[in-house]
Amino acid sequence: MRGIYHDQLPHWVVDYGCYSLTFHCKDSLPAAALLKLREIVASEASVASRDEAYVEQSRQRFAMMEHYLDQSHGACPFAHASIRSDLSQFIKDYDDGFRFRHWVVMPNHWHLLTEPASFASTGAFKHAIKLFKMRSNAFVNKSTGLSGRLWMRSGYDRWVRDAVEYQRWVKYLHGNPVKACLCRQSKDWVGLK
Repeated sequence: MRGIYHDQLPHWVVDYGCYSLTFHCKDSLPAAALLKLREIVASEASVASRDEAYVEQSRQRFAMMEHYLDQSHGACPFAHASIRSDLSQFIKDYDDGFRFRHWVVMPNHWHLLTEPASFASTGAFKHAIKLFKMRSNAFVNKSTGLSGRLWMRSGYDRWVRDAVEYQRWVKYLHGNPVKACLCRQSKDWVGLK
C-alpha cells in the first residue's frame, strides 16, 4: 500500500494496482443530486471506512450517482457515435501513468478500468489522474469544438482488489449502455471496450 489520501472520499493507492475510474462532465448531475451526494459524503466522514454502515453509504452514493448519470443530464458532449469512436481511440492510445483495458464512453461520463499501474506515492497517483483529466479535456475540446473545463472537479476511483471484482467491473461497464436504455445490446454501443 502506497497510502490513502482524502478529498471528498478516501482513495487507496497500492503498488501495481488496477483501478476503476469514473469521470463525469461538470453539468452531468442536477443541483439537487449534487446536494444529496454531498450530504452522503459528509455522513460517511463520521463512519469508519471498514464498517458496514460506510460500505452501505458508499453503495447508496454510487447507485444514486449512476442513476442520475444514466439519465444523460447536461450537455452530453459524447452523445454522437463518431465522437465516442474518437474518444475510444484516445483512451486506447493513452499511456502516461495509466493504460486502460476496458472502458465505456457514455453521453456525459466515462468509466475506465486500468491495467496494473505503479505509483511511487499518493501524490504521483493524484498527478496521473490530473494529467489524464487535462489531456482528455484538451482532446475533447479539440474534437468537439468546445472550450473550457469539461470534467467535474472530483471523480471516482476505486482500487480493484481482486480478479473477481475486476470481472464485476467489466460486466458493469458492458451493461451500462443497455441499463441506461441507450442500446439494446452492449455490442451495439460505440465507445465500449
